[in-house]
Amino acid sequence: MYKRDTRIHNARARILKQLPPSEKTADIGAAEVLTYCLLTSRRFSSFFEEVRKAVTEQILPCDVSPENIARLIVGVPPKEQQNYAFMAHIINGPFDVDKVDYQTRDGYFTGVALPVDEARLLASLCIVQDQQTGHHELAVDHRGIAPIEQLLFNRMLLYDSVYHHHKIRAAVQLFERYVDSPEKLSLEWLLEHDEYDFFGSRNTPPELTQLILRLRHRNLPRRAVIIHQSTINHPGDLEDDVWWEIMQKLFSARESDREYGRNWFDKVRKLIPKHLPPHMHEQFYLDVPNPPKYMKIQRGSKIAFSDGSVGTLDDVFPITTALNSYAQKCKYRVYVFADVPDHRTAIAAAAYKAFREVGMSLNEDAFRLAKLDPKDVTQAAGETIPKREKQDLLRGR
Repeated sequence: MYKRDTRIHNARARILKQLPPSEKTADIGAAEVLTYCLLTSRRFSSFFEEVRKAVTEQILPCDVSPENIARLIVGVPPKEQQNYAFMAHIINGPFDVDKVDYQTRDGYFTGVALPVDEARLLASLCIVQDQQTGHHELAVDHRGIAPIEQLLFNRMLLYDSVYHHHKIRAAVQLFERYVDSPEKLSLEWLLEHDEYDFFGSRNTPPELTQLILRLRHRNLPRRAVIIHQSTINHPGDLEDDVWWEIMQKLFSARESDREYGRNWFDKVRKLIPKHLPPHMHEQFYLDVPNPPKYMKIQRGSKIAFSDGSVGTLDDVFPITTALNSYAQKCKYRVYVFADVPDHRTAIAAAAYKAFREVGMSLNEDAFRLAKLDPKDVTQAAGETIPKREKQDLLRGR
C-alpha cells in the first residue's frame, strides 16, 4: 500500500533531490521514505524537543539530530560527516542490523532454521576507505566472509520457504484485491492501527469484514496453475523461449526491463477472462511475485583482504550467476489462483488458452502440481494438454 500511494512517490523524489550527486540513485524503499517523512516532520520535531527537555544529556545527548537519524535510515551519512558512509551502512547497508535481526526472527517464527553467526560477524567488522569517493565504508575482514554468505543464502531460503510460498502469495493477492481503493483502507488508517485492531475488527471499515474473516479462518484462494520452467514445454531454440525472455526482463537490474515483464503478464491477465463465463471474471488471481533481491549483499558487501586491498563478496565467491540461475531455473514460480475451489478447473483451462495465445505452451505438470487432474483441464479446455517434454536443465537456461 505504501508503494502505491502517490504521496510516497513524491516524497521519495524530494528526498533524492536533497542528496549529493553520488547518492541520487539510492534505492530507497517505501518504508524508509515514510520513516524519513515522520522524523523530519514539524510535529515530530516539536515532540522530540519536548523529550529532550524532559531527559538528561546522559540519556539523550544534545547533538542528536532527527534529520541525521532520518538520513541514516535512507542510507545516507549525516550532513556534517558525509564521508562517514559506514554510519549509514550500520542502519541501511548490505549487512546491516536489520538484516541480521529479521532473518533470525523470521526463521524463528516460521520454523525455518537460519543460522547467523552474529558474534563472528561483529568481530570481523572494520572500516575501509573508498579510493574513488574518499568515503569511509563498513567492511569485514576474512573472518566475516562466512557470516555474510549465511545472510545471502538465508535470504534465498526465506524467499523459497516463506515469502514466495503459495499460501503467503494467496493471502497477499486476497488482501490486495480487497484494499485496491483508498475508500476501503486508507494509508492513514493503516498507520494508526496494528494487526490486533485489524483482525479484531476494531474500527475497521465494514467493507473489510469479509476479508478479515477469510484471513482469520485461512479461507484463501486455491492454486489452479503453476507456471515454472518445468511446467512449460520449451522450444529447441533458446532465443524463441518466451519464459526465458520474460525471466531475463523480470530479473533485470533495469526498471524498464522489469516493467516490460510486468506488462507482459498484465496482457495475459486481460486475456484470461475471454475464456471464462462472466460470473468468473473476477474469481481468479494471476500472481507474479517480485523476484528475490541479492545484489546489495553480493556486490555491496566490502571485504578487506590481508594484503590491504578491498573487494566484494562476488570477488571471493562469484555467486551472482549461480544465485540468479537458481532463482530463474529452479525456484521462481508464477501462480494462477481461483477464489472458488469448484471453479479451479475452468480457470486453469482459461489460463492455459491465454498463455498459449502469447506463445507459452503449458504442459500437464502446470495443473498436476496444483493438485488438478490434467484430464479434467483437457476436457474443460476442449483440447489436449501436452505432456511434459524431457528437458536438459543445465543447457544454459
